[in-house]
Amino acid sequence: MYVVDVAEEEEVPVFCVVKFILCVRKSWLLCIRLVIPNFFEQKYHAFCVQMCDGWYVIRPNQLLDSNPVDFFDIDGQSYVSLRYAILKH
Repeated sequence: MYVVDVAEEEEVPVFCVVKFILCVRKSWLLCIRLVIPNFFEQKYHAFCVQMCDGWYVIRPNQLLDSNPVDFFDIDGQSYVSLRYAILKH
């Protein structure tokens, strides 16, 4: 899971899961599913997230951060934890 964008008004990250990596006519593409934070859970220091329906295709350089983030489930709820702040330039 990676950070693909940040909501500017609150600096809340938008995540994505890379499902497929394709090479089409010498161009690399990522087929992704967006993962949107619902709220920040203080006790886990993580965002409670929900995967969106639908697929998106982006280029690898469109990822805001190419370092993978931590994804985990607790009691049927999905969470994403960041090791550092992600800011949009």
